Amino acid sequence: MKKLLWVIAALVLLGGGALIALVTLVNPNQFKPQIEQQVYQQTGLELQISGDIGWQFFPTLGFEMGTTQLKNPADFDSDNLLSVERVSIDVSLLPLMDKTLNMGDVVLDNAQINIETLANGQRNIDALLKQESQQDTQTAEVAPESEQEASETSKNAAQGWQIRIVGVHINQASLSIVDKQAGSTMGLEQVTLALSEFAFDQWSQISFSGQGQQDAMTFGFQGQTEFKVSADLSDYQLRETRLETNLTSGNQTLEALVLTMNEWQIGQSSPFNLSLKGQADTSEFDVSLAGELTLPQEFNSITLSQLSMTGQLTGDTLPVSPFEIDYQGGVSVDLDKQHIMATLDRLGLNDNVLKGQVDVNLAPQLTVKFGLNSDSLNLDKLMGADKPDNAKSETEQASVSTSNAQSAEEPDLSGLKELNLSGQVNVKQLQANNLAFSDVALKLKMANGVMEVSSFNADMYEGNLAMTAQLDGRKTPASYQTDIRVKDVQMLPLLKAAAQQDVLEGKTTFEAKLTGRSLLPNKAMDNLTGKVAIELEDGAVNGINVAKMLRTGYAKYTGQDTSEASAVQKTDFSSLTANFAIANGVASSDDIQLFSPLLRLLGEGDIAFVKQTLAMKLNTSLVGSLQGQGGKSADELKDITIPLKITGDFADPKVGLDFSDALKQKANKEAQRGVEKLTDKIKDENTKQAVDGLLKGLFN
Repeated sequence: MKKLLWVIAALVLLGGGALIALVTLVNPNQFKPQIEQQVYQQTGLELQISGDIGWQFFPTLGFEMGTTQLKNPADFDSDNLLSVERVSIDVSLLPLMDKTLNMGDVVLDNAQINIETLANGQRNIDALLKQESQQDTQTAEVAPESEQEASETSKNAAQGWQIRIVGVHINQASLSIVDKQAGSTMGLEQVTLALSEFAFDQWSQISFSGQGQQDAMTFGFQGQTEFKVSADLSDYQLRETRLETNLTSGNQTLEALVLTMNEWQIGQSSPFNLSLKGQADTSEFDVSLAGELTLPQEFNSITLSQLSMTGQLTGDTLPVSPFEIDYQGGVSVDLDKQHIMATLDRLGLNDNVLKGQVDVNLAPQLTVKFGLNSDSLNLDKLMGADKPDNAKSETEQASVSTSNAQSAEEPDLSGLKELNLSGQVNVKQLQANNLAFSDVALKLKMANGVMEVSSFNADMYEGNLAMTAQLDGRKTPASYQTDIRVKDVQMLPLLKAAAQQDVLEGKTTFEAKLTGRSLLPNKAMDNLTGKVAIELEDGAVNGINVAKMLRTGYAKYTGQDTSEASAVQKTDFSSLTANFAIANGVASSDDIQLFSPLLRLLGEGDIAFVKQTLAMKLNTSLVGSLQGQGGKSADELKDITIPLKITGDFADPKVGLDFSDALKQKANKEAQRGVEKLTDKIKDENTKQAVDGLLKGLFN
């Protein structure tokens, strides 16, 4: 036994002496040429180790290497594919006997990686990838029947091992990716990472920071957290987490995006807070979001619940400033099915509130389904249309419209072919373009680049509006068609709201079938075609008193007194109907009819929407007595047709009566009555016919 102990002691001394001799007598730097040669033979790339190589064997197995560069092939801009100033790592030996891998501080200083792709598609990492591919092929060819055994052996060998890492420090690392074929660049620099002592089932700390750029965008980031990982990799936890980033791209700046979480565990619902602050062009935004995050162990879904968001947008270019946003709801994401569902318990946009849900499928084609409802929605207030500063004169609006039409290009809607959409919106009270609607129900869908409003129904001004429409964006310019039906709507409040006009009043029925091309306002009007039918009952034309015009006009032509008491500028009617054919932005009608107890107006006319002018000629006839209205003498014009012309701009039309023809008609009628009286006194029939023909010829 004593001899055995001496043998063991001798072996230990021999082994220790050999290690001491290896460390003290063998300089690892003498192996630099062999290492460089092997790298060149394997990859075809030049390796330069200009720093020292150091090692130690007890009590830790350690390795340290100084400045080293892996050179780029010819034709690449960067000298090095990889360079590093210092790499250091060590492993404790004695704990290995207890199945404990105890690694010391892992240090990587000033590591730089440059990945380049030339215009011809050649990459500087192709040599490394080619070598890796060859090794994979060789591995695949070796004893496939033993793979399962090797896997089982490796798995069994890994069981029971404990891993400890004293720390990891990466200092001033950088990464550059330049793709000349795609014309893009991306880089990271000043990247640092510090990891405290790591062991399974124990809390560790990690922090990191860096900055970078991608094409014209620059960004920075930093973060810190504590984490714990179970030995079987089934449980992950975070606490005291804080992540920050910022970026700038052109006129867009994200000053700060900050994510904080007090604690988080896989499979558990964990609170978080997110804030964003920055500028977009001349506008500023400040948004805060809070909620709970859940990730399952399979990492195949993301659930954001109890979300609450508040935000404010400010800026002179916004329709409303400040623009307030608040949201409550939740979002779930199925990563396997590429499906997103968002619930809107409340979406507040200033004073407008929406509720509903949105369902999105990202594959195989982007498909969006939604259902939204609101008790009250004021689009005018939302878009700032009710602000006094936004009011412009008609001249200014026409000037801006013309300028925009001349400079604008037709929008290309071909991208809509990639989107399938369907949904419905219900609003109890809606205001849009200063028009008031109630019980609004909208259904729409989009497929293959065609959007359809399958139904739009709303109550308005004591009546109802029903509409369908289609927009085809498969070709440029886009084309559209619409069917509109308005029933029993009071025209006066509608006109006052829509155009600040009161020219017409009465209960209105309106039907239109329209088609056209172009989404530019003037071109859309130029290309507008279709048919329109309108009927008003028990109404009036305001601003024109045809009866008064008849009285004063007749008095003027006959030399009578034209003075009379003032009268309301209004022409009542029992019905007003017209059918219009629209072509090239001009609506034409040849059956305009107005009936009242006093008057009958029949005629034709054109309305030019682009020029905003009208030209109408209406034949006016008295069918009742003007007595009681100061018009006894004008009753002599009963059944006489008097032309009424309406011409000029929408804003200031000119209205006039032509009495010259009316007086000629009156003279002819009086002569006719005289002829009839004269011929009635002639007894001989032949003589009567001769005289009748002669006298009529004198007046025709």
